[in-house]
Amino acid sequence: MKKNTLLLSGLALLAGASLAQAQVLASDDFSYVGALTSNGWIAHSGGGAKTIMSDGQVATLDQSSGSGEDDSLVFAAQTATDVTYASFDFRVVSGTPVNPDAQGLYFAHFKDSGTNFSARTGVLSPAAAGDFVLAINADSADLGAGAQWPGDLAFDTTYSVVINYDANTSASTLWLNPVDMASASITSITGTSIGDLVEGFALRQSNDYTGFIQVDNVVVGKTFADVWGGSPAGPGTAFCFGDGTGTACPCGNAGAAGEGCANSTGGGAILAGTGSASIGSADLVLSASQVPVNQPTLFFQGDNAVAGGAGTVFGDGLRCAGGNVVRLQVRVANASGVAATTVNVSSKGGVVMGDVKRYQAWYRDPASSPCGAFFNLSNGYEITWGM
Repeated sequence: MKKNTLLLSGLALLAGASLAQAQVLASDDFSYVGALTSNGWIAHSGGGAKTIMSDGQVATLDQSSGSGEDDSLVFAAQTATDVTYASFDFRVVSGTPVNPDAQGLYFAHFKDSGTNFSARTGVLSPAAAGDFVLAINADSADLGAGAQWPGDLAFDTTYSVVINYDANTSASTLWLNPVDMASASITSITGTSIGDLVEGFALRQSNDYTGFIQVDNVVVGKTFADVWGGSPAGPGTAFCFGDGTGTACPCGNAGAAGEGCANSTGGGAILAGTGSASIGSADLVLSASQVPVNQPTLFFQGDNAVAGGAGTVFGDGLRCAGGNVVRLQVRVANASGVAATTVNVSSKGGVVMGDVKRYQAWYRDPASSPCGAFFNLSNGYEITWGM
């Protein structure tokens, strides 16, 4: 999971700014070999039991055989109105099913100087045919009562996560493989941890299931841009936006950069992919964000990029994918306006190695349809499939 250069340097270059301009509070890329507590971290619980170690590439958390050491990376205490952000990569190693109880297992969180924890992030048992579910709870260990990412994730796959904690509202938000802050996210809010003075990012070991979680490239900052400087490589490439760069949206309802045409939420739907473009891995998940809540969303596949990738007017949006269309799955957008596939996309679409396919999300918008068509579409998403 190791980046070729220190992540902070990469963030600065991507942002076109120096590190001095970013408000980075703490970071660790685990490029050393040894205990985290010998390299700037503090054991705030269980010191010496299953010491968290770095192998020069990743830090490994052992979730087995009794509770273990929990370590925190400490920084200057934030105020009772600050929003604190962190990004990190994680990978759940295969070999043992993720089968904790309904509360799940959280392995990363923010903390104050004592035992007030926020933005608890971790894993739940899979909801469908995948390996586990990613979840966040603003201040409770019960991930099942928090917000869950729609769609199962896969073992042995590296995912990039951004989380935050808003001390003013107690809300905690999670982004998975984001492009920017407008990317798909989930939010947990309980209202019971308002005003926590965050001063640490923590990694936790427990015994809720027998397995290992690897963590890399931790960055903590005061804004989203401080901790996330750009898009992950991702399994595909977005195209055909309703932001004025291609065909104009039908009634002047342009979305922001990188979005589809605007819908009743005020923004445009964003289609993105996580996992890989590997047919054998079968771990691709398509997710559409900024969709009207509780509305059915059809994910479909086509051979062609319509109008050379510029799209043509269709409903309140643009049709971007066409030719030999395959209906993949209908999903309902959750309370955060996110819908995601749970099917094996490559199998459902009948793809073979080397195929280039285009994908799009088509959704209902019955409340306040900008152009009166009562349906709209996301941007397009192109994938070149491999083995």
